[in-house]
Amino acid sequence: MRTSWSWSGFGAIVCFGLLLAASGVPAQDWGNGASLHRFPDWLDRPGSLPPGVKSTASWMADLADRIGHLELAQVPLPGTHDSGTYDLSYFPGLLGADAAESLRYVPRQIVEAFARAQSLTVGQQLEAGIRYLDLRACSLAASQPHWGGATDPGIKIGQVLAKYPQSPIGLHICHSLLGPAIETILDQIADFANRHPRELLILDFQHLHGMTAKQHTDLWSLLSRHFSSKLIPPGSGKTPLTDLWTRGMQIVILYDGLPAGAPQAFWNRGDAIRSKWGNAQTLGALGKALEGEIGQRDYPKFWVLQGQLTYDSGFPYSSLEEAASEVTPQVACWLFNRAGANGGTAKYPSIVIVDFPTAGLPQRYFVPRMIQIAALWGSRWDTAGGCGPGYKSDGALLCYQTCPSDFTDTGLYCAKDRHYSPGRPIRLACPSGTVEYAALCYDVPSGFHMASAGRAVDSCPDGWRDDGVTCWLDLHIYGNNCTGKCRSGYINDGCTCRRPPQTKKHETRWLTGKAMHATCEAPYLLNDLKTYCYRECPRGYQRPGYDLEYCSNHCPDKMVDIGIGGCQKHSTWRDISQCLGR
Repeated sequence: MRTSWSWSGFGAIVCFGLLLAASGVPAQDWGNGASLHRFPDWLDRPGSLPPGVKSTASWMADLADRIGHLELAQVPLPGTHDSGTYDLSYFPGLLGADAAESLRYVPRQIVEAFARAQSLTVGQQLEAGIRYLDLRACSLAASQPHWGGATDPGIKIGQVLAKYPQSPIGLHICHSLLGPAIETILDQIADFANRHPRELLILDFQHLHGMTAKQHTDLWSLLSRHFSSKLIPPGSGKTPLTDLWTRGMQIVILYDGLPAGAPQAFWNRGDAIRSKWGNAQTLGALGKALEGEIGQRDYPKFWVLQGQLTYDSGFPYSSLEEAASEVTPQVACWLFNRAGANGGTAKYPSIVIVDFPTAGLPQRYFVPRMIQIAALWGSRWDTAGGCGPGYKSDGALLCYQTCPSDFTDTGLYCAKDRHYSPGRPIRLACPSGTVEYAALCYDVPSGFHMASAGRAVDSCPDGWRDDGVTCWLDLHIYGNNCTGKCRSGYINDGCTCRRPPQTKKHETRWLTGKAMHATCEAPYLLNDLKTYCYRECPRGYQRPGYDLEYCSNHCPDKMVDIGIGGCQKHSTWRDISQCLGR
C-alpha cells in the first residue's frame, strides 16, 4: 500500500493536505504571538539547509547567531525512534527481555522487519543532524529463547551468549531482538560530541529491561566516564544555549524511573519530558494522533512528537522501513506547515522523532526541514502579516487563494460546480474517399480494389474471372450450324466457334492503411481524448477528457486543475511588511 506524492516547490503544501485529509482532522488556528521576519527564499526548498549551515553535522553551531538565545527546551530537534536498532543481528536464537512471548514462534526475518527502525549507526545519525536519541537496553541475562517456529529446538541461552562478544556490563540495545553493546553506542556518541562541542544531544534511556541494581550503577558509571563534564543538570530547560555553550555543556541524559543514588546530573525522565506514543498503523491515524498532541505542552518540559507507525494486525507495510519511506517525509512537512512558527514556546514541540530519517523522497528531507524550522523559530519570523487580494491566511505560514462564489471551499481545494451531461459511445469510420478493409482505411487508386490487407490490385475486365492473383477468361464453345461464321475473338472449327482460355496477371500496388477515425453523430462532439461523444457544455463550463458524465466550471487563474477533485489553491508566503526584531 504505497502512495506516490508529487513534490514541487513547497512540497509541504501537498503532504499537509494529504496527512490531514487522511486523518479527518481539520487544520486549527494556532493564534498569534511570535515576532518574526520576512520569510527567506530557502524555506521554499524542503531539502535545502538555511544559509550559513555548512553541514548537518554542525548545524547547531552554524546557527549559533540565530538559535543561541533560545532556551534549551525551546530548540526544535530532529530525533530518531529506537535509535540503536540499526543492527539486530546479535545473538541469533535469542530474543531480548522486552520481547512478547508470542514472538518465540515467529521467524527471525519477520521479527527483524518490524523491529529494526534505523539503517544508520548512531554516529551516522548524529552526523546526519539527529540530536535526540531514543535508547533502549536489555540485560543479556534476561534474554529469551527464540524458536522461530512451532517447536522448541532446545536453545540454551547461556550457550548462545558464550558464542558471541558481550557488553562488559551485560547491556545491549534491544527491540525484541538484540543489537549492539551499550558501550558501542556510547563510544559513537562521545566521539561525535568531542568533535562538535556546540551540538546539543539528548540521550533518552526510556526503556531498560531486566536490569539488576548493579547494572544500573554500572551504566551510570559508564555514562559519567563518557560525558561527565558535558552533562546539563536537571532543571535547565529555560537556560539559553549560549550559557550552556559557555560552560561546555551539551548533553542531557533522561533516565526512566531514576533510582535513588543516581548521579545528580541525570534527569528523571518522568518529570522532564512528554512523549506520547501514537500507536498508529496508518498515515491517517498518525495524522490524527499528531493533531491531538498540538497544544499539550507543559513548558519547560521537553515535548516529543512521535512520527512513526507501529506494527499491529492489518499493518499495510512489509516492514518499518517501507512504512517510513512514506511516513517520514510526510511528518516533516506536516510539522512545518502545521506547527510552522506560530503559537509561542508553550505550544511548539521541541523534539520530533521518526524511523529511518533519510527515508522517502526527496532523500534527506526530514532533518533539513527540522533545521529550517529551528532557523525560522530562532530568528522569530512574524506570521501575522497580510495576504494579498484574493488570498486568505491559513493561520500559520501561508496565504491561500480564496474560492470564487461558484465553487465550494474544501480547505486546500475549491470543489467545482458540475453539470450533468451524459455522452454516448463513438462510431469508427473511414474518411470520405477512402476504403475500409480489415478495420483500416486505404486510399485506393482508380481502377484498383483491395485484395488483402495492404495490397490493392487492378480490376479484371468485364466478363473475366478474378481469383485474387490472376484474371481468367474461360474456354467457351458454341455451335454455328456449320455456317463457318464466328463472333470476333472466336476461332472457327467448322460447325463450332471456340474462344480459347486466356489469363492476365494482376498489377499490384502496396498501400499503407490508416486507423479508422472516431466520429460522433450531430449534435454530439468528440471529447478531448477522442474516446466518447458528448454534447457541448454550457457557457463557462468544460468537460475534462476523463469525465464522461459531467461538465464543470473552469479553474481560476493560478489554481491547478486536479480533475474531479476540483482545483488546488495557489499559495504564497505571507507578505510581512515590517521586521519586528527579537
